[in-house]
Amino acid sequence: MRFNTFEGYYTITPLPSQPNVAVCTDFTIYPKFRGKGAAHRLKAHQMQTLNKLGFTFAICTTQNKNIAQAKVLIKAGWTRGPVFFDQRGVSGVCLWTVSIFEKADDHICPECGNPMYDVHREGDMLAPECTYK
Repeated sequence: MRFNTFEGYYTITPLPSQPNVAVCTDFTIYPKFRGKGAAHRLKAHQMQTLNKLGFTFAICTTQNKNIAQAKVLIKAGWTRGPVFFDQRGVSGVCLWTVSIFEKADDHICPECGNPMYDVHREGDMLAPECTYK
């Protein structure tokens, strides 16, 4: 599904056979907003959307030479993965991942401070040393 703001847009699609994993694509800032912090705002919007939609993990790719996009991803808590090569060029493609609940403040256990996953909230599987019921 495509999501739009006045500064840009992005697409989120569930990974086939893994509906809690999001594939994030088409992250685009309109030219007149580039270099003004719009990418950070749009990435924050995307992270909130991923959380609201119930995704627990997300992946995306960037061109390895796209330093600006790498800075946005790093600031948003994404982890850089392996680089591979495709037919479009020689710079390589970088895989990025992020755990959604670990980045969402409203999914922190009030007792132990650890990230709460769905089973944690139901009390079936608590974080280590957690007494939250």
